Amino acid sequence: MSRLIVARTLLSRMKGLLFTKANDDVLLMVPCCDVHTFGMSYALDIAFIDEQGYVRSAFRDVGAGCRLRCCESYAVMERAACPRAAWYREGCFAGERVRKAIDDRRLP
Repeated sequence: MSRLIVARTLLSRMKGLLFTKANDDVLLMVPCCDVHTFGMSYALDIAFIDEQGYVRSAFRDVGAGCRLRCCESYAVMERAACPRAAWYREGCFAGERVRKAIDDRRLP
């Protein structure tokens, strides 16, 4: 089972998955509505999530050198691209783990 890693600080969100090796982990950046793939050594699957935990837009196999933005999102999920594994679609619920992590944004 993949781990959900939550990035809440500015530095951790800016770093994202840079300088990591592709694995099964999923990174949730809160708050976040804009990401880039400059400097990435592998492609990403990316989903923009709103404050209620629903996917506003989703992308598969995003290569290096791209910038994506979704003004309606509050959080962004990223993972190493995995074409054979399921990924989110616009309008679907991202799951209770994601919803709880978004709700926990009020914590210090």
